[in-house]
Amino acid sequence: MSHPLCYTRHTIMEDTKLLYQNCGTNWAVGISCDDETLLEQTFNSFWNHGATSSEPHKLTGNLWYFWTTPEKLLKAMTNAALFKLLNDAGGVAWKHTKGGAMPQARIMAKQRMDEMESDNFFSPRSKSVRAAGAEDCYSLGTIRAENLSDTDA
Repeated sequence: MSHPLCYTRHTIMEDTKLLYQNCGTNWAVGISCDDETLLEQTFNSFWNHGATSSEPHKLTGNLWYFWTTPEKLLKAMTNAALFKLLNDAGGVAWKHTKGGAMPQARIMAKQRMDEMESDNFFSPRSKSVRAAGAEDCYSLGTIRAENLSDTDA
């Protein structure tokens, strides 16, 4: 049986846009998509593969983000790519390949990270926030710091 999150990865890759904001040790990773189901599936894939252990933060109706480290993000993307490769081939095709599917999974994950766009999506001037439209933006009126300890990222 195919892993549901990996089964939808091809659709997710085409219909979602991944953004990141480098905040030093930790990154805010944004998922932008017009389809809320794909937003949730993409976030769940990152959560299931260990990129984050927190709930998604919903910045706008079509932009969610979570906190992680670049290392955890790459590992999660590698694991998701590995599951996809094994599910698509039934595992049999990789039996006689040196290193199995892992070398190809690493290449796919690196490519996916390289395709991510850097954006300061916390700013109202952000391309992503502007694209969402003014009606999607809101302010809570309070600024607070996130706990970015290793267990939350």
